Amino acid sequence: MKKVLFLTIIVLFMINIDVVKAEVCDSNDMARVRGLAENVNYSYKYIGDEDDYQLYEVTFVGLSGNNLYVTDSTRKKKALSDSEKMLIDSGNHLLDIMYTPCNLRVKSLKIELPVFNEYSLENYCSSSEFDDFEYCDEWYSGRINDEIFERAAEKYLEEKNAKETNNNNELLEFLLKHKLVVGVVSVILIVLIVLLIIKKKADNELV
Repeated sequence: MKKVLFLTIIVLFMINIDVVKAEVCDSNDMARVRGLAENVNYSYKYIGDEDDYQLYEVTFVGLSGNNLYVTDSTRKKKALSDSEKMLIDSGNHLLDIMYTPCNLRVKSLKIELPVFNEYSLENYCSSSEFDDFEYCDEWYSGRINDEIFERAAEKYLEEKNAKETNNNNELLEFLLKHKLVVGVVSVILIVLIVLLIIKKKADNELV
């Protein structure tokens, strides 16, 4: 008798689960869930290399409180909330947004992770002199190697120094060419400064 009662309870429990699942997974509820999934977004942060893969720490927004989670096609990588992160390599990836109560995919999420330019971590790039050097851009997409980078960095520095030297020479040439005008302007400025000092001193004595 107890065995029959126990089995009856189990059957009723399973039926109840199916009824509840059917209620939360009906077309109206799934339409609502798909609307929530549309608001799921992501951000990423480059964290380094591992086994020749460039890894990013990917964080999602819009999962917590909505019974949603993100997973890959293998279902091995998951982010169950906004606070959880997934490690993903660079490139384009298609992930699945899943609805927990039904364990159903409600939307695909395409994420694009750029290839990080590791040459931007070189010592050259830590100097302000190389702020405009294209190979120091974190997201430079061209193909370079050590030799190309070194040669380009040396050439960039030479050209920059030559440009600064040229600018200094032009300034010197201008001063020499217009030395009479520069001399007169300098004398006028000095006179004005002296007069201001004398006036300020006189005002202080009156006080």
